[in-house]
Amino acid sequence: MLIVANAFSTNMLNGKTHTICFRALSKEEARALAQEIITIDRLKSIVGHESTAQLFSAQLDLDVKMNREDYKITKGDILLVGALGRRLEEGKILKAEELQSYPVQWWMIYEA
Repeated sequence: MLIVANAFSTNMLNGKTHTICFRALSKEEARALAQEIITIDRLKSIVGHESTAQLFSAQLDLDVKMNREDYKITKGDILLVGALGRRLEEGKILKAEELQSYPVQWWMIYEA
């Protein structure tokens, strides 16, 4: 399954020992990966803010929904994480048009 997220956390780990692989992707690589995976598997979003989900939808050319839910990594899943390129002020929630000025670093994360 493809999991689209806006962050990775050690709270996503289940158990004590994991080998987690991280690979940086360009926006184009992230879009191609997402498009390829959804032709054979399903997409789940755990993006916690509507404006971020809208930004990711535009960048990935997918319908990414806002969905605040906990997630535990499962072998075989691929997390596609879009991380904003700079830290927001405490409590700051950006509108979709404000987010356009923030660079997004895409990561493919999976359990080896």
